[in-house]
Amino acid sequence: MTDVFVYGVTAASGAPGEKDVVAAIVPAEGVKIDVAAVFAACREGLEPNFVPTYLQVVDEIPKTASEKPQERFLVERFERDKTNIHTEGGARS
Repeated sequence: MTDVFVYGVTAASGAPGEKDVVAAIVPAEGVKIDVAAVFAACREGLEPNFVPTYLQVVDEIPKTASEKPQERFLVERFERDKTNIHTEGGARS
């Protein structure tokens, strides 16, 4: 991975105020992400409430001129394009 940004989206459960964690990851050029391995590493190294619900594989993390990630563009892509969204059980439908 060459870049990662973690953010929240409205929880699939619909619970008011709850967020699901999304880890947007940029793979190194020519490298295919092993989704199961990423989730396993997260489960092994993070507290349970920090393990992402979703992995979003992207070409780049959109950033401002000062290199601050622009979350809104990732959220828009998350809602619009499900092809690169993954859960521990498989791709999101």
